[in-house]
Amino acid sequence: MELNFNSMETIPVLNASAAFKTDSGKVFKEDVDIVPTIIDKSLSYIPWGSDNNMPYHIIDLIESDETLATCQMFNAEVCYGSGLQYNTDSCSAGVKQEVEDFLLDNAMPSYFLGVCQDFKHFAFAECSRQATRLT
Repeated sequence: MELNFNSMETIPVLNASAAFKTDSGKVFKEDVDIVPTIIDKSLSYIPWGSDNNMPYHIIDLIESDETLATCQMFNAEVCYGSGLQYNTDSCSAGVKQEVEDFLLDNAMPSYFLGVCQDFKHFAFAECSRQATRLT
């Protein structure tokens, strides 16, 4: 039997349950000091952890706990609400066609859901994806 040490587990042989708790202060404690990475004289950034992969580690921890993953997805969907709604009722036929063409080439609802997930996982979202522009 494989145990997930971030959750509540049933121990069938003993007819009992055990709660496993992880101290997040230790999970995210780095072995090295994190210092800014310098790009040039006027630009630097603080990396996400010593290997700059902390978002991936956070996602791995979330996905390793079924309850947490389900709750995080629920929270993202609540943030998403009814999704993006486009109303072209009062637009000209040309503008309406451009909007429809844009939406065919850009999966905005799934992109927006991803932004909502980022908000719930990391408390911010980077919206850097380039979408095809309307002309």
